[in-house]
Amino acid sequence: MKKALIFISIVFIPLFHIHSQERTDQLYAMYSENSIIRELSQTKWVVYSELDSPSFSVVEDGNPLVDFIFLPKEFKSVSDFTILDNHVYFCGMLHSGVPVMGKFFLYAFPSTTIHYSEITGVDTLTAIKVWDTYLFPPKSTTIHVLMLGKKNNTGIFVDAMSVISGGWNTCYITLRTKDGHTVFHDDIDLLDKYAVLASHNSEQQSPETPSPSTYGTGYVWYIKKPTPPYVHFLTFQEYFSIPYVEPTKQLRLTACEGNACVAAALAYKEIDNSLSPGIHVYGFNYPNNIETIRLVEEIDHETLRDLSYDKSKKKTELLVQYNNATSSDSRIYTLTQATLPWTSVIGRSYLGHKINSLITQSYNSEHFIGSGVDISDHTGLNIYRYKNTNHECSEMIYRNARDIDRRPKNDGQKTYEVIFHPDITALPIEKKTAIITICE
Repeated sequence: MKKALIFISIVFIPLFHIHSQERTDQLYAMYSENSIIRELSQTKWVVYSELDSPSFSVVEDGNPLVDFIFLPKEFKSVSDFTILDNHVYFCGMLHSGVPVMGKFFLYAFPSTTIHYSEITGVDTLTAIKVWDTYLFPPKSTTIHVLMLGKKNNTGIFVDAMSVISGGWNTCYITLRTKDGHTVFHDDIDLLDKYAVLASHNSEQQSPETPSPSTYGTGYVWYIKKPTPPYVHFLTFQEYFSIPYVEPTKQLRLTACEGNACVAAALAYKEIDNSLSPGIHVYGFNYPNNIETIRLVEEIDHETLRDLSYDKSKKKTELLVQYNNATSSDSRIYTLTQATLPWTSVIGRSYLGHKINSLITQSYNSEHFIGSGVDISDHTGLNIYRYKNTNHECSEMIYRNARDIDRRPKNDGQKTYEVIFHPDITALPIEKKTAIITICE
């Protein structure tokens, strides 16, 4: 029934109001509780959703029609994607149970060809970034596709490098702490000189009692980009630790500028021999842990969904999703470099909404855009756009901030192996839908 609705008449659907400070739009008949949004240009965004099967859409400001593609039938899901040089790079899973890395060209979208490789060597792939060294021949390994994966209960940092004959030389790197422990990887981003990863300790289990020793540890890794750039990421690896993290919850991380990044974890602080829960936010500027702050709140039903950084105003948007048996609530907190302990943090709340992905509109200062759904309205997939000083489509909220301790840098360890994966091609299915404004 959903697919049939896509092809109804859309003549009377209104155009975008381009200059609105805050509004919510909806991709018609594309309801999906799993979605990701990425910026293509000042007026275009690419959106992933799972409309019966994996799909990608290109949303253009001012255009009421939206082109989208279904991936070929062998694809089961996409866990993350990124955009570089008008190409979408993605990672996910095939129906065969084999992890997959793929890409397609956006120039003539939706007409495109899917290139993909089966990434044997891991059980899952969860996050992706791409670094192009822009080298010219004869060096053929110019692109690094960096992914996070897991194999046999161990986190794997994956570095796939393009080769001129087609396919990818893929390096599987196991990072270890100074004590030799492995980690699970949660998030990845790129700085000018480093890849930065957020991870948590895979040795710890869910706690039986509220004792600090039963909680996990989070990690923020700095891995220097290789020199020369046509070799794998087998340089030094250093990390900062985050104590008392909730071991069942993932960390989130975003690159800032220079050597700086911001990471967040659902964690605890020991106060008077008991543990107080909250969202712990850390600022790093290699080689130092420069800022720390804790948002005081319960974390039983919370999930950190995203971090987004606005370079022009030095502001970080922190997206948290609250889900329990009876309600859903997505909250976005605005943090600045001037945010200090013993102050209040301002945010926005979308009651009844599941927002999964949030990005900065890099061409429009203090503006952000996310994707998600209203759980009580299955009409379509929502695109949430806002300036963080306006609240037309959301409620203003406040959260108390407290201090947490900074942690020093440590040296890590690694082991690795390399496997070659050939390139395979397939054709997607092209479709159209419409977009309407539901709040402004």
